Amino acid sequence: MGMSFFRASRTDGEAGGAPGEVTEITDDGFRIAANGGSIFVGRVQQGRDRKVNATEWIEAVGLKVGDRFGA
Repeated sequence: MGMSFFRASRTDGEAGGAPGEVTEITDDGFRIAANGGSIFVGRVQQGRDRKVNATEWIEAVGLKVGDRFGA
């Protein structure tokens, strides 16, 4: 099942963690470390499900700082 991120923005600089690692969760979404920076995600679509606000998805899946996205 694929996953797509929306309302996402990249920040250059210190990533604050290993690539793919969740480094921050806020009231507006979550931040993932990336090579050379990080990506903040505001909306998520998992598979063919509808797009949801990241905070709704975080609650549904129990995402925590330190969790990791990757292949």
